[in-house]
Amino acid sequence: MNRYCWERAGKGRAEAAGFRVRSGLHFGCVTRVRRRNFAAADPGVVLSLLAITLHDAADGGGGSVIELSFSGGAAIRLDVECVGARLSDVSAPWPAMRRPQHER
Repeated sequence: MNRYCWERAGKGRAEAAGFRVRSGLHFGCVTRVRRRNFAAADPGVVLSLLAITLHDAADGGGGSVIELSFSGGAAIRLDVECVGARLSDVSAPWPAMRRPQHER
């Protein structure tokens, strides 16, 4: 994914666009993956991640569900035994075209 580098954004410098960096997001202990409103086989699909939410599993088995919600109604649901996630930057930062206008 491409993420905005909030940690490098100048405080109070609204005119500065800041930086973006290519990152990987890994979830461990996943037992099932489901998707909604996008074709997994489409290599050209671009998804804009809006939120990551955690829910108790509906079956009462003690696991959890992590839902990644994307613009346009697309979603990925991960059934997990426990919550384990890691975000790693995998490229050098590059200048952003513009700074996001939403709250962090």
